[in-house]
Amino acid sequence: MTSFQTWRRTFQQQRMPAWDELPDLELYMDQVISKVNQYLDPILQTQITKTMINSYVKKELVERPVKKRYTRNQLAELLMISFYKTVFSLDEIQKMLTRMTAHQPLEAAYSHWIELVNAELSALDKPTELPSETPSLQMSQQIAIRTVLYKLVSTALIQVDPQSN
Repeated sequence: MTSFQTWRRTFQQQRMPAWDELPDLELYMDQVISKVNQYLDPILQTQITKTMINSYVKKELVERPVKKRYTRNQLAELLMISFYKTVFSLDEIQKMLTRMTAHQPLEAAYSHWIELVNAELSALDKPTELPSETPSLQMSQQIAIRTVLYKLVSTALIQVDPQSN
């Protein structure tokens, strides 16, 4: 088995946390950074910083913390933003998040998004067909999620030594 095949199998087994797996207590900035990075690093191999969080709050992508404490809502927002940030601009992400939460609370939007992310992770080696029906929120989310995942896969492929295959 090549190193890429090993990486792909491990990558496809990764999972993002469900809403109920996010801490249900208020966290300070350092705790938020630690928790978000715990979830993101195995998949995205990237880390969120205090500067990034402050920027997202300033741009109103993330709710302002109350008394410097962050809730489950902000953790969910940070996970979605950080996931999409690997490929999309902050303006595009803001439009996606606004659309996702236009007709449902953040908890429901995040829960649906996590189902899609985890399903796309495990189905990464299966082809995706673009539906012929009218574009929907779910279709745009699936394509956006696949875009991020394929970027990560292509980055891993670039790292593979061609002599090892």
